[in-house]
Amino acid sequence: MGTTQSGPATSEDKYEDMQYGYPYALVVCGPSGVGKGTLIKALAESAPDKYGFSVSHTTRQPRPGEKHGEHYYFVTKEEMLEAIDAGMFLEYAEVHGHYYGTSIQAVSDVIQSSRCCILDIDVQGARLVRASNLRAIFCFVAPPDAEELGKRLRARGTESEEAIQTRVANAKKEMESIHEPGLFDFLIVNDDLESAKQQLIQVGNLALTGQDPSEIEELAEGSQADSQQQPPPQPQQQQPGRDDRAQAGVASQESADPGEEAALLRRSEPQHEEAPKPASAPPEAEAPPSGAKGGCEAEGAAAGPSAGGQPPEQEAPAEGSAVSSWVGKVAVVTGASSGIGHATVLELLRGGVRVVAVARRRERLEKLQVEVYNAGTNPADFLPIVCDITKEAEVLALPRIIAKRWPGAGVDILVNNAGINRDNASLIEGSTTAWVEMISTNVLGLAMCTREAVNDMMRRGAYGHVINIGQMDSRSGSGSDAFYHATKNAVRCLTDGLRAECDKRSLPIRITLVSPLAVQTELARAATGDDLPDGSKRSQDTLAASDIAAAVVWCLAAPPHVDVSEVSLKPTGIRA
Repeated sequence: MGTTQSGPATSEDKYEDMQYGYPYALVVCGPSGVGKGTLIKALAESAPDKYGFSVSHTTRQPRPGEKHGEHYYFVTKEEMLEAIDAGMFLEYAEVHGHYYGTSIQAVSDVIQSSRCCILDIDVQGARLVRASNLRAIFCFVAPPDAEELGKRLRARGTESEEAIQTRVANAKKEMESIHEPGLFDFLIVNDDLESAKQQLIQVGNLALTGQDPSEIEELAEGSQADSQQQPPPQPQQQQPGRDDRAQAGVASQESADPGEEAALLRRSEPQHEEAPKPASAPPEAEAPPSGAKGGCEAEGAAAGPSAGGQPPEQEAPAEGSAVSSWVGKVAVVTGASSGIGHATVLELLRGGVRVVAVARRRERLEKLQVEVYNAGTNPADFLPIVCDITKEAEVLALPRIIAKRWPGAGVDILVNNAGINRDNASLIEGSTTAWVEMISTNVLGLAMCTREAVNDMMRRGAYGHVINIGQMDSRSGSGSDAFYHATKNAVRCLTDGLRAECDKRSLPIRITLVSPLAVQTELARAATGDDLPDGSKRSQDTLAASDIAAAVVWCLAAPPHVDVSEVSLKPTGIRA
């Protein structure tokens, strides 16, 4: 009997309890013999307490070594059809006269235990899951080519040549699915086992943090090249109980060599739409956090809905948090991959604030993501975005991506930290390119991020806070640092100008300039060539990045009647 399939007979309410605040599911597909089982086993063993498997149902008889409830739920055909009619299955298919399916309850049980549910299913099952409301990341594991797959199957010595030819033909049809728009998020070409394991673990980390892959990739036009480390495949024996449906073919055309595909297959290209312009007067604002200023009286301290409808009190910050009034709100931190930005991200997350970490360097954001997860903070509160703030289209997309991640939310706090310095910026012999780079990032990028954040606050009638990271001695630059100091002096002028505009419109938005002096950061090392330790460590006559992050939190925690216009910080003993 051939293969038949049916759409998932489910409604949105069946997923209501497992949509938000939990890890994504991880759907892994690939032809038989590609080594998929080995990769999945390595992923699960990398963090046994963070991954789980849904147990599929089948109407076939158990094979030697297979146990009911562990490898499959073995049921009769009548029981299976009755459950399908009742809408109890996320996906199902009939393969060679037997039914296989994944129940909604099996997936929900794993996800609601705060583990990532791994679904090892075939392509037709993946199509049905993609059509459902289940939040999941989809990954396809492919061999370098069909010829290599045939060699691996022959190396097993367990099947006839006719059976191998059938498997290879079916695999070609399955591999064509990688070209289906919107089906798979990641492609792993298994031509090196250890590399493939690491790639699948990276994909798993996205699923664990409940992160839509398009959110970290969406703004990075050139990011695919960074991700094209080609993965690994060794011939692996299929383990008992692993879903047999991968053996069934899917009618399609001849497949191309998957080794030529990018590692990341985006579901859709970002549509960079200009943010709607606010009305002349913002709508009635909600009650402000304790640190907000504005001309509206608040009737109550409603913090607004959190992601997925979770009330803020369920995401309580660390005991004694200084930013408790901002719990459940969204903070955008630019330059988040190192130094002050990195420290600020961690400090805000510890306080229960949702944080959007914006930076250009993907590898740094990935490391930060792991650090966030290991720190014990809520990973659902963290959204890393690869974004170059000098590119207007990417900045314009930020509010849309935030609203996609946390429906109904927007930018409540903006920390403009991104900045660069160049050592070839002398006013006599300096590089024009260096000057342009500094102005583009330190001034124009800050201005564009501020404009979009303030417009988003106005559009929602939200209380907000914009904090710009300046420089304490910005008025006294000399030598090759003069141009950098000029950009930081521009930040001071922009901060004052923004405050004046907000006051004129009676906007409930506070504006603060944080001006440090002598901070140990990567930026300082790049400019001076000093081989200093990381900003998290303190040395004599310098401030740590965490000192500045603490100042940011202090500004946010100020009571409603206190407007913190500027904070200046310098090491004790230094005369400024």
